[in-house]
Amino acid sequence: MNAEGASKRPVLPTWASIALLLLISGTFLFVGLDSVNEATEPAFEDTPAFLQVALFIKENGGVSNFLHLCLTGAYTAAVQKPLHPLLLSTFASRDMAFFDKAKVVSLAMGIFAIIALFYVARDLYGESVAFLATGGVALNETMIRISSHVQCETTLMLFMLLSLYCMMKGLDQGRYWILAGVFAGLSYMTKGTGLLLVLVFMGATLVLVGPKALRSRHFWAFVAVFFLISSPLIVRNIQVYGGPFYESVNQHALWLDRWDDIYHPRYELAWQFPEIVWKGTDLPTMRSYLASHSVSEVLHRMGSGVRREFFLFLNSLEPHLPIQGASRLVLLLFGIGVLSEIRTPRTLYVVGFMLAIFLPFAWLNQSVPAVRFISVLIPLVFIYFGIGIMVVCQYLVQVAFPKLNVAVFQKTLLALMSLCYAFIAGYVVLTQEVHWPETPAPPSRGFAEISTWFATTVQHDDLVILSEEGLYWRYPWLVGLKGNIAIWQTNDPRLEIGGIASLNRVLDNKRGSSGRYVIVHKDDISRSQILGSHFRYDKVKGLVEVEAIKGWKLIHSHSEVPVEFVIYEIEDFTHSGIS
Repeated sequence: MNAEGASKRPVLPTWASIALLLLISGTFLFVGLDSVNEATEPAFEDTPAFLQVALFIKENGGVSNFLHLCLTGAYTAAVQKPLHPLLLSTFASRDMAFFDKAKVVSLAMGIFAIIALFYVARDLYGESVAFLATGGVALNETMIRISSHVQCETTLMLFMLLSLYCMMKGLDQGRYWILAGVFAGLSYMTKGTGLLLVLVFMGATLVLVGPKALRSRHFWAFVAVFFLISSPLIVRNIQVYGGPFYESVNQHALWLDRWDDIYHPRYELAWQFPEIVWKGTDLPTMRSYLASHSVSEVLHRMGSGVRREFFLFLNSLEPHLPIQGASRLVLLLFGIGVLSEIRTPRTLYVVGFMLAIFLPFAWLNQSVPAVRFISVLIPLVFIYFGIGIMVVCQYLVQVAFPKLNVAVFQKTLLALMSLCYAFIAGYVVLTQEVHWPETPAPPSRGFAEISTWFATTVQHDDLVILSEEGLYWRYPWLVGLKGNIAIWQTNDPRLEIGGIASLNRVLDNKRGSSGRYVIVHKDDISRSQILGSHFRYDKVKGLVEVEAIKGWKLIHSHSEVPVEFVIYEIEDFTHSGIS
């Protein structure tokens, strides 16, 4: 079954088609709401950063002032691209309710992506394939996970899918390439990987059309529209960082052997709040990586990365239902679908895109393995999964039931699918937590007080040291972090060896700061032998200092009892610390 052989005539009446799409989308909504209620960790992956950047935008004029922030260089956040935080900024607030609402936005964007997938697949390959693809994505475990957390991946998935669709349509109707550029620009404004769409479009189009593509106004319109949509971010990057496609720490993460290495004291890593700008010294680059690794080590990393990323990709295809071996079956049918379409020119866009996403993250897998990086491939996989099912089923029908009408078979298949999703939707509604998220209480009594301290004491260039495992680092939007924030990994053996002096070296490298502070939370002392020798926790009094640290001046103690946190100002590094 290829694109030409696939029937594009509607299999179901319009009302039945809409009803089945609503049933699939509703099932995804119900399962998604249940997962949203289970996703209670505000420190999950990039959640704190998205919420914090959204609050920064809102507190600096909101969406209407964003262009001004970019053009003046006042907007400096670089790791999280601005589109998703812009969406969140419309209702941002410094409370736990903001966290819950932000998760619902991810779920809503996931629903939009599923609906878009249906219409894209139906237009390209027919209604049966569209329902199979949509149904597969709606119950995909990775899709449900990224839709139930504060992440930009569902937004990115929507725009990337639409951009690829318009690229393929543009081979026959060039004006679609203009829309492809629009969605590629929106993809880049959502996440840096959106830039890969430009490379995929230009490379695949030149292969398919040849040099005459360079004479097409629609070809260049794609490029122009992409830069127009991305221009606020590109102009900001040039003005603030000196290059159009600045990627902050992401461009250094590629050259780490382990992600935790980035916290090594020699890099002096810190974050500028409230914007969340990563700062560091002599972070690894491609040049430094190649200088310190042999050719065999580079090849081994790529080879092992491809292998690990393949299994990560395979795991990303698992359904939300406990079906053993389902991901392997999906992959097999996906392969059959791709092979059946391999001679169709537009398939090159899909294959090129999948390789463009897979290979860079295979290299990155050694330091930062994460399924969300390749989650944008899921809609494409399930489109060709649907094609594969139709190819196999039509072959079996021709062999076993040669007199059976194909249309009757397709209607029967969709009827069974309707019953299946109706059962799943009913089961989830009756047995799971399908309701609007219930806003939890703040995780600590001291949050309001520590927030006030940051607001009234810390200046933009001050240095504040926090524990990476502590509450305040996990809830930056709730605390209202400000200044240069450096992280002290209390369980890092390198710090245990060096004692408090290791922490003070970080402070010493920031001598230019007008203020230098350390916040110690009650939970930190149980994680660190260093702090355990200077503090203890009393159930009645709370956090108690048992041995003073020279050069550390206590300037604030939690006003409630038991005491949850204390804050020190570093007055004299020369005589402070214990080695």
